[in-house]
Amino acid sequence: MKETFRVLFFIRKNQLKDNGLGTIMIRITINGKQIQFSSKLEVDPGAWSQKENKAIHEPFLYINELLQVIRDKIKCFYFNLLLKHDSVSPARLKQAYLENPVSVAPSCQI
Repeated sequence: MKETFRVLFFIRKNQLKDNGLGTIMIRITINGKQIQFSSKLEVDPGAWSQKENKAIHEPFLYINELLQVIRDKIKCFYFNLLLKHDSVSPARLKQAYLENPVSVAPSCQI
C-alpha cells in the first residue's frame, strides 16, 4: 500500500505572541492522519504566505531556508522509518524528529 505523506507549515494568526509574531507550526499528514507541533520559529503574519507556506517579505526571508532544512529532515526520518516499518504514523515521525538535534539526521541515501 502506498502511503500519502505531506509536511505543511502554517501560522496561527489568532494566537500571536506579545511581540506580534506568530509561531510557525509544522503539520505532518500521513494517510489522512495529522499531527501538528511548533517549529519554534516566529514570523510576522504580514510577511507570511499561507498559500505558499513560506515567508514572503524581509526581514523574514531567511526563515524559508530553515523551513527547508526542517522539511528535508522530516522527509529523511520518514523514509528511514518506512524502511524499518510497514507504515509510519505521524506521531512516530514527530517523535523521531523531536528526539534528534537539527544537526543530526539519519542518512538519506536510499
